[in-house]
Amino acid sequence: IDEEFVKSLGVDSGEVSDLRDSLKGNMEQEVENIIRAQVKQSVMDELLKNNQLTLPKIMVDQEIERLQQSKDNRASTPEELSADDESDGDEEEARRRVTLGLVLAEIIKKHELTADPERVRETINGLAQSYQSPEDVVNWYYSNEEQLKSVEHMVLEDQAIDTILASATITEEVTDFQSITNPS
Repeated sequence: IDEEFVKSLGVDSGEVSDLRDSLKGNMEQEVENIIRAQVKQSVMDELLKNNQLTLPKIMVDQEIERLQQSKDNRASTPEELSADDESDGDEEEARRRVTLGLVLAEIIKKHELTADPERVRETINGLAQSYQSPEDVVNWYYSNEEQLKSVEHMVLEDQAIDTILASATITEEVTDFQSITNPS
């Protein structure tokens, strides 16, 4: 590992120690994102388990339609379209989404939550970082009302999860990087 190699990896100083610091920071960020997603999934699973609702058929049907439309938009070949035609899991997924949507909406209403503009900005900045021109992406989000609302919704959902976690009993578990990034 020499200065030229380190620079080719995007570390301008060419210092191996700076490369190590960069890698460590990337690994820590990856672990943080994975843990956050796992905690969020656990909270959502508990919300589903503890909130068995009778759902209006129209809401479930609309969500099934959205799921199908999303699959159709992602499919690029007729074979993929026909493979996605099997909608056995769509009703279950639609019921899950509708239930969580209603429960989270109630939590948001009860706690009078609104999307924190600073967290919206942080989320958009995070999304933009993987692009060559992050500033253009940030501007695009703020000039596109539908996309901005989508990010605000994500942030509100995260704030609702944070509200739930604030009153939850949390058990910490020590683990290693490999176990978190490659669960068996």
